[in-house]
Amino acid sequence: MRVITLLGGLCVLQMQPLAADNQKPVPGKQVDLKGLESTDRIKTFERLAQAGDANGAFCLGQALIEGDGVPKDPAAGLRWITAAAAQEHPSALGYLAWIFAEGQLVPKNEARAFELYSRGAAQGDVYSLRSMGWAYRFGKGCAKDPSKALHWYEAAAKSGDEEALVALGILHEYGEGVPKDLKKASEYYYQAANQQNADGQCRLGWFFLQGLGVEKKPDLAFHLFSESAGQGWARSEGNLGFMYRYGHFVTRDLVMARAWFLKSAEHGDVDSQAALASMFEAGEGGVVDLDEARRWYEKAAASQNSYALMALGNLLLRSAGPEGAKRAKELFLEAAELGSNRAYLMLAMWSMTADKNNPSALQEARVWAEKGVSAGDPAAKVFLGNLLGHGPDGEVEASRARQLLVDAAAQGDALAKWQLGQRLLIEGKTDTKAAAKLFQEASDLGFPPAKLQLGICFQLGRGLPNNPKLALRWIIESAEAGFPEAQFYLSGLYEGGILVPRNRQKAKEWLEKARAAGYPGARAPMPKGDNSKAKTVVTLETMIFKSEK
Repeated sequence: MRVITLLGGLCVLQMQPLAADNQKPVPGKQVDLKGLESTDRIKTFERLAQAGDANGAFCLGQALIEGDGVPKDPAAGLRWITAAAAQEHPSALGYLAWIFAEGQLVPKNEARAFELYSRGAAQGDVYSLRSMGWAYRFGKGCAKDPSKALHWYEAAAKSGDEEALVALGILHEYGEGVPKDLKKASEYYYQAANQQNADGQCRLGWFFLQGLGVEKKPDLAFHLFSESAGQGWARSEGNLGFMYRYGHFVTRDLVMARAWFLKSAEHGDVDSQAALASMFEAGEGGVVDLDEARRWYEKAAASQNSYALMALGNLLLRSAGPEGAKRAKELFLEAAELGSNRAYLMLAMWSMTADKNNPSALQEARVWAEKGVSAGDPAAKVFLGNLLGHGPDGEVEASRARQLLVDAAAQGDALAKWQLGQRLLIEGKTDTKAAAKLFQEASDLGFPPAKLQLGICFQLGRGLPNNPKLALRWIIESAEAGFPEAQFYLSGLYEGGILVPRNRQKAKEWLEKARAAGYPGARAPMPKGDNSKAKTVVTLETMIFKSEK
């Protein structure tokens, strides 16, 4: 059975910008013994509460609900919190509001929570001030009102609340209720980070990494991510994982990447769970472990992570037989329903693999690919372009196939650029500069097959000046990235002493790598010199499918 392989041109995990925060505010502990020293906090709370002291009732209630220094007794704790709130104790009002907002100990009631937040805010409770901003931002117990959300967040920030500062940064970053202003967002994140707020450090680090509203400073970004990750902030741990995995402004280190992803995944970051799974699947930074890959994909898929849904489907299709294939389609459909344009391509490829014995499989694949094209997915355009290129309608199909590749290439799709370059060479066009330019663009996007062809262009002076040094650099990069044809080609260079001193040991090593990867030509005698002219265009199918051993 042939199976789908998720390649860089189809589905890439990479660092993503931080999503807008919609987490419910959580009240902190606010214990005030009014200057009294006591070796027994709980007894002091009890004495004050029974004497009608609102602060004592609040502290005792919170301790009983959370089991802080006393056995948990949520029902008794709720009674004391309610009694304190009845006296308009600011923190008790905020805490009781949180109980209703979360549905903790009582039926969930957002309107009641909002009323309590309002009373707490009127008493100057910082948590309630921030929560009013959250309620108006997301319409929790009230109508959405971005301008009122801004007002309450600003009120909380003036009281020194670091989480309100982060929220204000988010509003300005995404233009919620205010004009989008990345510089102002960075200033709010800076203020929060300056108070050692882990979320603020993480978001400010992202701004410095990308140069958003601030001068691009990757070293400062790495420092901020490290500071934030030191506090156990999952997204910063994941960002460090991505930096190490792809060598973004740090030395690439897959072992470190896996370690950071594991920390982040265990702290609940969904993107990191998916990334960790992909590393287990590929054996990056350690051994291949498909059981662990599946476990982490399942966790991320349960949170409706589109990449995880598609990757899990791919894994099941590859390893779980007919039932796995059935489940794979369900996962691809779920990803499509969540708005993933790439899922249509996965469904198209599913039709051509798991459902290949169905007489209408090819037509179904085309229907799904057309959906992907309509959604603007460049990889779907490449897929459909290759499908049409082998269709029955002659020039009409061929013309549209080429146009689809041109469109996908214009969208920055590396596979499309590479294929267009290949076509220019195979069709015998005299304008080899255009082909070389496409190979260069695809190589700059990190596409290994294009790196091989770019190297050959430099080697032969095809569309580019002859440059043996650059030729060898690109060919080696392609081979080291795991592209079997480049490994086979490099083996021939070492065997023939072309571009490099003759070295039969290295020739043998690269040939073995090509064989291990299943490259058909590696079973034949080693090449000598340029064998590219004899090659046909490597189709999309050969790039995204491989035979199961």
